Amino acid sequence: SKDANIAAAKTVTFYGVVTSSVGLTLQNGATANFSGPNVALNAVIIAANAGQGVARFDDTASITKAIGAQATKLQLIDFTGTKASQVASVGADLFATNINVGAQTIQATTNIKLSGTTSFNGSVINLAGPSKITLQSGASKLAGDVTLGLTLNNDVAVGNIIVDGSAGAASFDVNNANSVKLVITDNANL
Repeated sequence: SKDANIAAAKTVTFYGVVTSSVGLTLQNGATANFSGPNVALNAVIIAANAGQGVARFDDTASITKAIGAQATKLQLIDFTGTKASQVASVGADLFATNINVGAQTIQATTNIKLSGTTSFNGSVINLAGPSKITLQSGASKLAGDVTLGLTLNNDVAVGNIIVDGSAGAASFDVNNANSVKLVITDNANL
């Protein structure tokens, strides 16, 4: 579509590929559910007002456009998958008051910024090659049993998580995690 709008206090569920040349606007209290395997979000999600709107992903998803903006963060971006085989491949910045990643995999396919309090609860965090996740603001944390996956490619760079506070106070607390497992995959040619 060219432009899409979810009215205040309404919930719309999307399946498959969602594309828009302008964007998907969430009015106050609106929720966009992206449901089922293989959702592809190729549309910017815009909060009509700062701190409003929810974007929820319940399974495997590909995100290639920004969700929210620094000045108009969503209320919540929620990844509610329940198993590591449900992979959210994120190749765009995410802006929300709260960003929750459940017991599924979040994979940074490029350098991405997360702006808002981010919780990784029982999650698998995959950083392919030199991909970086930058936590720009919020009191972010690890909880439960978390796996951090790093892939070393021929570029000999390994991804990382950076806390830079470039959009406000930022912290990253790993003390709430039951365990953190580090998995390094070496795909470099010797």
